[in-house]
Amino acid sequence: MACVLTNMVFVMLSRTDNSAELDLIIAQQNEFFFYQLLAEVTLALIGLGPRGLVASNWRLLDCAVVAGNFAGIIFDDPRTATVVRALRLLRIFNLVNFIRPMKIILETLVLSLPQLLNIMVLVMIVYTMFSIAAVNLFATTKYGTRLGPTGNFNTWTAGMMTAYQLIAQDEWQMILEDLRVQHPECSEKFTANLRYAEVWEGAVDLSFGDCGSSLALPLLITFKILCEEV
Repeated sequence: MACVLTNMVFVMLSRTDNSAELDLIIAQQNEFFFYQLLAEVTLALIGLGPRGLVASNWRLLDCAVVAGNFAGIIFDDPRTATVVRALRLLRIFNLVNFIRPMKIILETLVLSLPQLLNIMVLVMIVYTMFSIAAVNLFATTKYGTRLGPTGNFNTWTAGMMTAYQLIAQDEWQMILEDLRVQHPECSEKFTANLRYAEVWEGAVDLSFGDCGSSLALPLLITFKILCEEV
């Protein structure tokens, strides 16, 4: 348990701008814990045999970490060894067996995953319905203070991303105000005079403009209540 916790602390200390001294310490502890884990896997193999070794998912994880470290050493690829060493953080979950309150919480979380999946599906359905409605209402709405390249309803994909921003409270009031823009700040319809510098024969007026809609307020409020309450 102490080895797992200590190794986890050292892994979290690693940064891109480490000092030379810290890099040396992290390298030494990585080497130490690699040999410690190798000895642990070797003893498990001797004591339990191959069948006993593969009978536990945690021992299989240990074997994968050891094999990954060996691969990094053999092929001289430090990135592979770094990624595999990060997997050692998963061993912290093995400590749950020794801490009963954490074990109860983790088991409850695992049992509730199917219900959480159902809730996620329901939320995605609400997101999809809202995005489709928003694209139909606001696809041509002019960009404003917040409505723009990073948040708009020009396409369904962009609408889904903007919907997440609304739920995340990312300046959603400003998006709401931009979606409610009305004449004279916008054009109710794109006429031929507005669309072209010179109007020629055959130029037609369009049936839509770049104004927003008064439905923006009830639509956004309803969407936020549904998703935040779920």
